[in-house]
Amino acid sequence: MSDFGDFERLVDVAAGGGSELQGKVFVVDDEPEIVEILSDLVGSLGYRVTGFTDPKAMLDSFRLGTPDLVLTDHKMPGTTGLELLGMVRKINPDVPVVMISGYLDRKDMIQAISAGVFAVIEKPFDSDRVLQVCKNAVDFSHAAHLLNRSLNLLMFHCDDIQSFLVAQGKDDLARTVHAEIQYLAEQRRKLQHIERG
Repeated sequence: MSDFGDFERLVDVAAGGGSELQGKVFVVDDEPEIVEILSDLVGSLGYRVTGFTDPKAMLDSFRLGTPDLVLTDHKMPGTTGLELLGMVRKINPDVPVVMISGYLDRKDMIQAISAGVFAVIEKPFDSDRVLQVCKNAVDFSHAAHLLNRSLNLLMFHCDDIQSFLVAQGKDDLARTVHAEIQYLAEQRRKLQHIERG
């Protein structure tokens, strides 16, 4: 099964045994120079970086292939980083969004936190901070992806696991495993509900 092969690859990478998952990052800013600077900087981590000066073009690409991180300016013509954050969260709430801003007032900061921003970086930005925040965000994205795949695999095989344990005379363990998988699935549903607002 191809999903299982992907699962094994993700487990191998998560355990430090591979480097196949480098990360895919979208950078959005209305200033082409900033897109280029941030793309080069974030690309130095080995990530595949795609830069956009148009948030709508980024959303179109996002729908075609989900990145591990969206790094966006806050103030752009036609939309804000907060609005873009909301649109990204509706498509895929597991993708971290980092906003860069020259000025973010308290109201905007509270809205960003409430909307689920991963981090806010102030302009002028410190390169080391940008690199650390991006690395943390991509690592978070990979961990969330692995967790979701693992839970999906467990849920898919739940009946087989339960049947195997019952056949081994381990009815109590079968009930416990089933209850734990159901509990994890319910927690994921609650988390997704919260993330989608």
